This record gives sequence, C-alpha cells and structure tokens, in this order.
Amino acid sequence: MNAKPVLSAGAVIVRRFDSHYRYLLLRVRDYWDFPKGMVEPGEAPLAAAIRETEEETTLTDLDFRFREAFAVDIPDSYQRLLLDVLAGDPSLFARSDEVELAWGIIDPIATAWEEQGLPKLALYEAGQWGPPTAAEWMHRQGREWFDTCPVLH
Repeated sequence: MNAKPVLSAGAVIVRRFDSHYRYLLLRVRDYWDFPKGMVEPGEAPLAAAIRETEEETTLTDLDFRFREAFAVDIPDSYQRLLLDVLAGDPSLFARSDEVELAWGIIDPIATAWEEQGLPKLALYEAGQWGPPTAAEWMHRQGREWFDTCPVLH
C-alpha cells in the first residue's frame, strides 16, 4: 500500500539583535521544535507556514522575505533535497542509528590511531585533489596519481 505523501510546512523565526540572533523554539512534549504543521488541501506551503506560525505562537505580521534576503538560485541538487524533505522522503538522509553506527566504527579507529602515536593524518583544503604528501608517497613507489577527470577537462 503506497500512502500519499503528506506535505507539512513551518518557519524558523529569527530575531536579529546587534551582534547575534535569537531563534524561536516551541516546547513540544519532550523536545523543542520550530512552528510547523500540515499543509491543507489547496493551500500553498508558504501560506501554511504563516498560518501554523500564527496559530502556534500568536505572532502575526511576520516578514517572510527569503528571496529578497538571499537573492541566490538554489542548485538543482539542493532543490531535490529540499523537495524530498517537504514530501517526507527521508531516503537521501542518514537515520540517527546509521550515524551512531558509523561513529561507532570510526571512533575506535581514531582513538587507536592517536594512542599508538602514529603520524597525523594529512589534511587538505576543500576543492583540492588531496594533500601534497599523497603525491610524494606515490612518487616514492614509482607511481603517480591520475588526478585529471576526463569528463571535466
């Protein structure tokens, strides 16, 4: 049985002070959350976010100026991700138990690495092909990296 996705909408309420921001969170049972709720049939998501915020906080006359404040186009990959979120499709996200399991594998390796006094991991800036030490390591073996992507060049 395929259930029809349920669309919900909400808002992050931000108030700017001189040097910092404050966010409005609502206490919902045992956790804190932002104002949100279900989009009614025929209702636009922004209208639902405004309605839910007013119903849950009694705040009215809010200024929803995302496009004016952030005059950028969202890349297609992020649009897909955000649309999946809105449609309730979590398949592109790691579940919390998956994240915990991954750290349960990595943490002991990192701890053992540090305890044995092994050399620090070689780091490199984002957008680079790797640390310079990687090329040096390959050169010592008489090899070299093929670091040009034929599709991009």
